[in-house]
Amino acid sequence: MLVSLLRPHASDPDPRVVPAKLGAYDKARRARTQRIARQAHLLGAAGQWPNPLVALARDTALRLAPDQLLDRAFRRPQRWTAPD
Repeated sequence: MLVSLLRPHASDPDPRVVPAKLGAYDKARRARTQRIARQAHLLGAAGQWPNPLVALARDTALRLAPDQLLDRAFRRPQRWTAPD
């Protein structure tokens, strides 16, 4: 996506255009990447719970969760495509 924003300016870049394009790139990706980072943080923290009973409950919940639910949660970031 960044390449597509900056490619038209590669041959004769106007220095004033690049910061605006980078800002647009950041705005377009920030919500999505922050959501992924939050999910990664929560999953990482849950994966390291030291209490054996809590860890057992976590593992049991994951085993019992419907495959479609887990598939949707984990594959959503992978199915993303850049906007035109």
